[in-house]
Amino acid sequence: MVDVAAGVGGGPVFLHVGLPKTGTTFLQRLLRENHELLAGHGVQYPVRGPGTMFQAAVELRGSYEYWGLTPERIDGTWQWLCDQARGFEGVTILGHELLAAATRPQVRRVAADLAGAELHVVVTARDLGRQIPAWWQEWVKDHHTSGFAETMDRQVLPGWDVETKKSAFWRSQDLVGVLDRWREAVPASRLHVVVAPPPGADAQELWRRFAEAVRIPAGADVGLGPRSNESLGVAEVALLRATNAALDGRLVQPHYGPVVKHWFAESVLSPRSSRRPMLPADWQGRVEEMTARWTSWIAETGVQVHGSLDELRPTVAGVGVPDPDAVADEDIAALAPRVVADLLVEVARLREEGNEARRELAVAEQQVRASRLWLRGRRVLGVVRRRMAALGHSSQ
Repeated sequence: MVDVAAGVGGGPVFLHVGLPKTGTTFLQRLLRENHELLAGHGVQYPVRGPGTMFQAAVELRGSYEYWGLTPERIDGTWQWLCDQARGFEGVTILGHELLAAATRPQVRRVAADLAGAELHVVVTARDLGRQIPAWWQEWVKDHHTSGFAETMDRQVLPGWDVETKKSAFWRSQDLVGVLDRWREAVPASRLHVVVAPPPGADAQELWRRFAEAVRIPAGADVGLGPRSNESLGVAEVALLRATNAALDGRLVQPHYGPVVKHWFAESVLSPRSSRRPMLPADWQGRVEEMTARWTSWIAETGVQVHGSLDELRPTVAGVGVPDPDAVADEDIAALAPRVVADLLVEVARLREEGNEARRELAVAEQQVRASRLWLRGRRVLGVVRRRMAALGHSSQ
């Protein structure tokens, strides 16, 4: 483990590393939208533009190509964040869920770059029964086309009984694996697990637990607002899978994320959610066994827990509930007219925005031409005046 001396070069730094699909977007939004209010309470969430934390995480992970970014565009973001942390005496909060899958060398780099700070690592976690279907949705949102059963066979089952889990799923969702890698940066006493509340709990309880972990004062009354629901039902996931197949790689990053994932999937499809996907009941024994191993490791290691480890007990579908791949063609087809209608309305809106932009551009061009004529007239008038002055002087 790479440890550091506490209290040197600024206040404590809390690095939130995920896990993905555990309310991370909700927490990041609250931190970003309230960063000025939090600063008044001695808590810093550094922001210098859209996507600051995301860009820093991509830089640390070296995953430029996957996200359609270039080193020239984002390199230096992580160093800027480190500089902000070193120069601040209060609490600094950094992080992004992409860091859940950080490798041990990447973890060691973070520890080295923040050497001298009292570094803490925060991991938000949710029960595997909800986490697996949520991760599958995110997998499809990231341009994949595989169904639930196929994804389980290729991503979840491989490595289930192996200590080192290497698939895309386990790299970011193996709770103990993530905690163990980040133990190279901090002692267990500075590793925090924030447990997401169970279904039906107060929607803001996650924020309260997170705020406790990262030492946000109780008096920092952030505007919580309602939590957005970006999850999809089984019919919507099926339609998105079919859309990804039809796109056939024609829309890639950095365009795929804003257009397909954030707009089409999370704005157009999510409001009309059908039956939500749930982990089939025959997985209950397996996920309960995995959860028991995780909770025992956490308790024995001395990791700080916010919430209750009992709340990690998996939630699975009841007996007889169809699996997530069981979607009738007519249910998918029923979505088409409404989705197409929304797309047409958006095209009309964008067309009007384009027309308005062209009108504004035409006015600006006319103003530029008028300004140029005015300046040309000023120059001509100046020349005439100088000549007249010279002639007047000569006549004397």
